[in-house]
Amino acid sequence: MTTSPALSGYEERWREHNDERRTQVLEATIELIEQSPPDVAVSVADIARRAGLAKSVVYRQFGGKEELERRARSLIVEDFAQVLDASLDLEAGSLRDILTRTVAAVADWMLEHPRLNTFVRSGPTFEGDGALDAVSELKNRMIVVGHELIDSVAQLVGADPAPFQTVPFAVITMVEATLYGWVRGVAPNSTREEIVADLADYVWCVIDGRARMGGVVLQPDEPFAELLVGLTAGRSSDGRAE
Repeated sequence: MTTSPALSGYEERWREHNDERRTQVLEATIELIEQSPPDVAVSVADIARRAGLAKSVVYRQFGGKEELERRARSLIVEDFAQVLDASLDLEAGSLRDILTRTVAAVADWMLEHPRLNTFVRSGPTFEGDGALDAVSELKNRMIVVGHELIDSVAQLVGADPAPFQTVPFAVITMVEATLYGWVRGVAPNSTREEIVADLADYVWCVIDGRARMGGVVLQPDEPFAELLVGLTAGRSSDGRAE
């Protein structure tokens, strides 16, 4: 097994210097996109000026504007994904609480970052293969998370996860599309509280209906951790939920 040679002190400092400059440029890019009017393009010269660097330095750090934009989308999506992961904490609150705060997190991000919301839909992330825009990449990522959560809970309570196979895709695409239409004014004229409550209820109805198909009865307002304990205790001797 071969190992990479250790970096010298100079090489390590140079790498850290480049990382700092790369971060400066990405932060400047995101700031300018967020602050610019929708019909105003952000140039590399604008980004360099905001970052306090020469334009040539920006091009040395990134292969071109396309790479810079893709890396900026990656950073935006990663930050937003962390917000969603925190919202999906199954140990904090009831199922209704979890659904409501997750829908609210999406609604609030779209409201607070309208230009970034548009930007991440304009192309892929740096890690993507280019077939999907950054929002679609994030939705696919959250669908995988949804399947993992469902499989874990189903195994814990002895339920069949099969009825839930399409649930993550259905609810994630419904919530994202509805909120995107809502923030653009093409969906029903609801307040933020109304649209969040409605979507959380719709998601609950889908989950509840599918759970009942598998013989599991859920209580939306019971702390989810306690709900799982009760469902686990209610498993029959053959390992299936009673």
